[in-house]
Amino acid sequence: MLLSRPGVVASGELLLGAKGWSGELGYMILNVDGQAVLLDTLASGYAIVNQAEMDDATLREHLETGDEQAAKLVSQAGQYFGYALTNLVHLYNPDVIVIGGSTPTYKGYMEAAKAALEMYALPELLKCCTITTPKIQNRVIAFGAREWIRKCTTVR
Repeated sequence: MLLSRPGVVASGELLLGAKGWSGELGYMILNVDGQAVLLDTLASGYAIVNQAEMDDATLREHLETGDEQAAKLVSQAGQYFGYALTNLVHLYNPDVIVIGGSTPTYKGYMEAAKAALEMYALPELLKCCTITTPKIQNRVIAFGAREWIRKCTTVR
C-alpha cells in the first residue's frame, strides 16, 4: 500500500474511489478528550509549527538542541500519526506503507509514530508490514498526480 497525498495503491493499481481519490489520511478522525479531531490538525507539519509558534527551520533547530517543549509537541504529533497508521494496518493489512513529506523528518516524529504502532497494532499484521520512505522523495506528489490523471483519463 502506498499513501501519497492522497493515494492508495493495491496490487499495482491506484484506487480511485467513487469521486476519483482515496486514502486521504489527514481527514481520519481521532478522539481527543471526547472530541472528534482531524488527524491533520494533530499530526501535520502545519499543526506542529502552529502549536510551537515557530517556523519549520526554527523548530528543527530547537529539536536539535534538545528543547523539551518542541520535542514533546513533535512526539505527541507522531503518536497521533502512529494511531492513524495502526488503523491503516488493521483496515488494509498492507505489506508496505510508504511515508513521504517533510513532517516525518522531524526528530522524534517517526520514532513516536512507530512506538504507537507497535503498541496498538495487531502483531501478526504488523510483522508483515514494512514502513519506508519514497525512493524519489522530492517528486512523490508529482508522480502520484500523474498516476491519478492517467487513471482518470483512461477509457473504461
